[in-house]
Amino acid sequence: MKILYVQNLFGALGPAKVDEKVIPLIKEKVFVIKSKNKILKAFEILVKIILSDCVILSSLSNFNILAIKATKIFRKKSIYFMHGSAEMESILNGIHNSQKNIEEFSIYKSDKIICVSKMFCEYVINNYQISKEKISVINNGIEWSEQFLYDKKCKHSIITTGGTDKRKNNIEICKAVDLLKSKYDDISLTIIDNPSCNFSNEPMLKYPFVNYLQSMEQKELFKLFAKTNIYIQNSYYETFGLAIAEALNQGCNLVLAKDIGIRDVINLPNEYIIEDNDNIEEIAEKIENAIIKPNNKLLLEGIDKNKTSWQNCANNIVSVVKEIVK
Repeated sequence: MKILYVQNLFGALGPAKVDEKVIPLIKEKVFVIKSKNKILKAFEILVKIILSDCVILSSLSNFNILAIKATKIFRKKSIYFMHGSAEMESILNGIHNSQKNIEEFSIYKSDKIICVSKMFCEYVINNYQISKEKISVINNGIEWSEQFLYDKKCKHSIITTGGTDKRKNNIEICKAVDLLKSKYDDISLTIIDNPSCNFSNEPMLKYPFVNYLQSMEQKELFKLFAKTNIYIQNSYYETFGLAIAEALNQGCNLVLAKDIGIRDVINLPNEYIIEDNDNIEEIAEKIENAIIKPNNKLLLEGIDKNKTSWQNCANNIVSVVKEIVK
């Protein structure tokens, strides 16, 4: 069996990380796209579709339309690997997303959809009125081997990612930490920037305990996680959340909002789950719970490392391909 995997060539965030991990582990013949020139890329996609049995579209661009139409002509199968929702991000960030039409085309015209969590699958089914038979859920893999654990962490250090992305709702974390400042005078909050968002970070910088950092290489981020006690994610919606697992693996205790896809594999007790993303008193309470009663060891012990591996993720993708290529 031969697969054309149209990967994310330009991203540095979630989808590109997934492609980088998964492609080498697929135990079938895999073609990837090497051209960055638009004309050459279009030609390369068409040629490799002819040579393949199935196309996996892991990016969101006009090439999805070309590729899916070509699969119909050449009687091949197509899978849309759906890492996130352009429509949802458009709504939550309050800006127009030009990729919404491409996303809808990919959802309705592909032969199969892969969603990265059960929660996200339910959203796609309900929002687009898609049959559940068309969708498979495959959680992203987690890299468990690379650890930079430190014996001493600052007990009141907190970290999050997403920068000024309104979907992440980091400004409410700042307000919640401010409530705890009088009780824990050495409390700190590190926020890692999201380079794809251009909103002002001034509202966050007004808090003296905030350390706002530019995005960094993965290994450096892992080391920063390893020095920090609590990772918090207050997203209104998170289709999976790779950074959460990476932080957990580096010894962080977790505080998460309720609508986060990685809860498929991390069984977080209610005392650490934020029910109302805008309730700063509740957020502060959940942070304090993690300070007083750390949860890292409990959470790690409850995870099946083989089921959550990148190899298992790749194997599941191949199973979906075999299901539709008959």
